[in-house]
Amino acid sequence: MYPAAPRRRGIVLGQDERRREVPRGPGGRFQYPFDLICQLQIKFPKGLEVGTGWYGGYDVLFTAGHCIFSHKLGGFARSISVWVPARQDYVAATRWGTTDDWKNSASQVADFGFLRIPVKSKAFFNYGDFQAGDFPRKRFYIFGYPHEEKLQQQSKGPALWGQEGVLDRADTNQIFYTMDTGQGQSGAPVFCWNDAGSQNGLPVAVGIHNYGSQKLNTNYATRITRPIVDQLIAWSR
Repeated sequence: MYPAAPRRRGIVLGQDERRREVPRGPGGRFQYPFDLICQLQIKFPKGLEVGTGWYGGYDVLFTAGHCIFSHKLGGFARSISVWVPARQDYVAATRWGTTDDWKNSASQVADFGFLRIPVKSKAFFNYGDFQAGDFPRKRFYIFGYPHEEKLQQQSKGPALWGQEGVLDRADTNQIFYTMDTGQGQSGAPVFCWNDAGSQNGLPVAVGIHNYGSQKLNTNYATRITRPIVDQLIAWSR
């Protein structure tokens, strides 16, 4: 793991290389799997935040733990409004939670959580514990809803931005990359396809984006390991 350093929820490293995902599906909707990535508008006891979540089950989204419980803004979210691209509207989350290690000790590797919404999806992201040796052979994608005003100028609904690239390295609990991110993309899936690299297979999330460090010149995510898979499955039931 990298040593402790000042961290943000996401940073641009050099020139911003993110692109806006353009709706290409019927009715002006995002195509699969981008239609599984949702914006979160979160009301905490001491302020508001914006984040990203993704369908990991028919009615459950996964996200960063700090989108659920904020040490800075007074604890658990009081309400979470979710933009569902397939519906092109906001709905209210009905239930949410995070790990004890994030809530009690702000552990970076435990910075993930879930929320349930009353809108079921016919599809959702797969997620799994990839071996470190599998990472160099694949292209990865990280897309979410940055809260930067210049990136949110569109007529209907929030804009989805992201980038594709490779992972720089992976350790036991985290993955690191120089793909650009920004405030509001916390909780976004770091995903690839489960085939040889084309987009013909199933999308598989291997990480949950939550931090960036200018000092260390990297963005990074909680790596979805076997214990985290077990926790996500338990939340999905």
